[in-house]
Amino acid sequence: METDMAATHTQSDLRYQVFAAALLEGLVVTSMRKWTPFLVSSSKGGGKDRASPHQHPQQQLVRALQAANVSSRSALVSMWSSAPHFLISEYVSCVRPGERGKVEREWPPVKSKRAGRKAK
Repeated sequence: METDMAATHTQSDLRYQVFAAALLEGLVVTSMRKWTPFLVSSSKGGGKDRASPHQHPQQQLVRALQAANVSSRSALVSMWSSAPHFLISEYVSCVRPGERGKVEREWPPVKSKRAGRKAK
């Protein structure tokens, strides 16, 4: 029974890790693709990437997604509509310092439809 619980826990962790990697790569929110060149390291973890010093910021992103139970685009967009600053500090910590202001000015990358509508 413990093995089943451990496997479920590992699958759950993996779900958030994969979602976080896809988010960093701009696969979840296409408007975020323009920020991928600003990332400190690639979320793909290629051989020459020296990924280990930058794992901590990515893990913070994963933990924030887990804590909010966000592992899908729809859940993320819903979260941003009620909490526009959700993930900003975690995401920005994955961005090179000189580029962080660009990301912060455009956050969240998906604007609420309610905020964009004008009264008729």
